[in-house]
Amino acid sequence: MNKKFTIFFGVLLAAVCCLKQLAAGQIIEFRYDGPKIPSGVSVWTDKKELVECELSMDAAEQFPEGKGALKAVVKTGAPSKHFSKIQISHVVKTKISPVKKFRITVWIKADKDYEDKIPIKALTAVSPIKGLSAGKDHEKFVKLSKTWQKVVMEFTPNIEAESARLPTVSIGALPTGAIVWIGKVLVEDL
Repeated sequence: MNKKFTIFFGVLLAAVCCLKQLAAGQIIEFRYDGPKIPSGVSVWTDKKELVECELSMDAAEQFPEGKGALKAVVKTGAPSKHFSKIQISHVVKTKISPVKKFRITVWIKADKDYEDKIPIKALTAVSPIKGLSAGKDHEKFVKLSKTWQKVVMEFTPNIEAESARLPTVSIGALPTGAIVWIGKVLVEDL
């Protein structure tokens, strides 16, 4: 009887620990190792400037934590060369509030080294107020290169939302023909 109680207690303790990890850990991981672009991933382009960007899966691409990447090709660059003219978004349907802290990790590289830095915005609200940004302190500017870079951002939102773009990678300043790969995006609730 004592052995059964010990086994039961051990299993119960393990289950409680796993639930705690799920509650305070990973919310979602966008992986690009399958044949289709994951649900929640999309690209927005400024139609007024006739900007075009094509997303596809690149199963052969390898990055330091795995294999497979989202490939973004700038088909027609923005005449204004403004980074916001092409936005690659990762929409997460989870409650966002100023009492939660988040960590976002993005693996990214380009077809060559670029002088201009591109912004990776940690948070932009989708619902209930579209386009509301969490502020300048929730973004990092990254100088793209041929080498994979791991970009990590930790932040506490200053807005409330039912769903959000976590993160948005803005590549509108890149020229026609530029290629960007995103290896993985991890969103964690700390």
